[in-house]
Amino acid sequence: MQKKVIALAVAGLVSGVAFAQTNVTIYGIADAGYVYGSDSYTAGAKSTSKVYSGGQSGSRLGFKGTEDLGNGLAANFRYEAGINIDGGTAAQNGGIFSRWSTVGLSGKNWGEIQIGRRDTFMDEMIGGFDATGRNTVSQAAPIMRDQGRYSNMIAYLSPSWNGLQFKAGVSTNGWDAAGVENENTPLGNVSNVRILTGSVAYINGPLKVGATYERSKAQSTNTTSFDAGNQWVIAGAYDFKVVAISAEYGVINNSNDAGIDMRAAGAATAAYNTSNPALTKDIEKRKQWTVGAMVPIGSRDRVGIQYARGTNEFFAAGKSDEKAHMWGLNYFHDLSKRTNIYAGYGNLSQDSDNTVKYGLDGQGSYQKGYQVGLRHTF
Repeated sequence: MQKKVIALAVAGLVSGVAFAQTNVTIYGIADAGYVYGSDSYTAGAKSTSKVYSGGQSGSRLGFKGTEDLGNGLAANFRYEAGINIDGGTAAQNGGIFSRWSTVGLSGKNWGEIQIGRRDTFMDEMIGGFDATGRNTVSQAAPIMRDQGRYSNMIAYLSPSWNGLQFKAGVSTNGWDAAGVENENTPLGNVSNVRILTGSVAYINGPLKVGATYERSKAQSTNTTSFDAGNQWVIAGAYDFKVVAISAEYGVINNSNDAGIDMRAAGAATAAYNTSNPALTKDIEKRKQWTVGAMVPIGSRDRVGIQYARGTNEFFAAGKSDEKAHMWGLNYFHDLSKRTNIYAGYGNLSQDSDNTVKYGLDGQGSYQKGYQVGLRHTF
């Protein structure tokens, strides 16, 4: 209740608009710590140690609200901005509220429609089903790839029928979600990325199972041709109380004239593509999977372990398949319901001739990482 009152006061001061019938909430995460990275695949690169924002969860500030329109109908909005605590800067490229910005309608009997920018269905499933929480440098994200967020999106979310829910969406230019690019054109010159996607999940008590599919179609700015690709993931998890386990398997496919964008979101620039052409071209298929477990120790402590493996298959003659795998260990201790400390270790290995290089999440080219930090939610 206190958060809602504060949010209404702030909104009134800034805009002078009364929100008497709108329920507005301010929420967020403040997460920062220390990280050490070593064993770079870049020749001659030294190790790194630094204060780092978002070690367990990305730091953020969000606003969300609902207005009751009557007869079971409601109007909804959500704005969410990423924040780098270490420097006080925006965490995402492309805008203040680029973590999430949607407006929509919902009904008790038919579900919800969201319009704007939001997390991909694939990211929601992988993150939501991962028993280890998909966080710290121990997470499988460098191997178990997904595309993060959709832009220019219309999404439909069904009601939950005894734990069963469907999602469907279309994007008219979902830049981050593109799994393809024109092989003869840097990604910076690709536009009009059309996305069709859907997912289904069943969550009932300790059991979670689901699948998601995404089709991308990208057009170059200097040609009328389109390159198409698709990716899919199946996932499952079960909480036995003494241990929670999870497993995920996915495949990214491309047409012969496309290449997969294997870089992290925000690195998609023409300059990067020109200097590192092998990172994004000639990959025909990527297979990836991960397994994880989280063990509670008493009421305040948890220990997680995760393993992931990925394989790239190439179009080009003479290029052999390339493999990468990693494992990680993390620990969490709750100081309260909203505050915890954490520690993590990650170790990434890949073929010495691997042209598609991976680094621990948030650590660039480093293949080993240690991390300790503090997270507070509000």
